[in-house]
Amino acid sequence: MNNAGDSVYYFNNFRLWISHDFYFDYTSTEHCFLSYNIPDMQCLKAKEGYTIYLNTVIKPDECINYSTKQAAVIYNSYTMECL
Repeated sequence: MNNAGDSVYYFNNFRLWISHDFYFDYTSTEHCFLSYNIPDMQCLKAKEGYTIYLNTVIKPDECINYSTKQAAVIYNSYTMECL
């Protein structure tokens, strides 16, 4: 993914390569702020009030829905992710 000829940019601690297609969404229609690989729209940064868990953008209170008998999944408000 990071070839010697790729240029690397940094955006809010994300490493971005110019060989990928990135999409920034400033509207209220999508829950993802920064996506890459336009056909697949893989979310890198969720908008405020959302988080990413298992490549899915969800609301923080939905983290508990991913808990199993072996492990509890909770939202960490400091890191803004489900753990």
